[in-house]
Amino acid sequence: MNIFKALEAASLRLNQNDPEFHSQANLTTDILRSAGVYPCRRCSLNGHVHKLLSAAIVHVYQQDTSLDVTTRRAGNYALYGYSTKFPVYLTKAVKLGFLTSQNGKATGKLELSELLVEYLDADQAMLA
Repeated sequence: MNIFKALEAASLRLNQNDPEFHSQANLTTDILRSAGVYPCRRCSLNGHVHKLLSAAIVHVYQQDTSLDVTTRRAGNYALYGYSTKFPVYLTKAVKLGFLTSQNGKATGKLELSELLVEYLDADQAMLA
């Protein structure tokens, strides 16, 4: 799923009252923040940005598809109204092994790593 479509769908789902989705998005945010993908400084200002990208990852997980990053240009993210830090966060997630890429970079089809899938599966089982 294209990154911009995933972000749009995640944004819409965050505005709905879906406790399972919010729980998984919060879990993903916490995991990525504790690993250093998202910076801890100024979380009160940028926490919504972190949660939106985490929600897009959860949306892709629930749709059982990949996150397709077709561009890394900051201008394209700004044009769609998203944070220009998303490419940086995706690069860190690939480097730390939370997302896997065919070329080792945060471009193309990004799949969720087994570790992240296991955390999300466990959270889903606890909520059920």
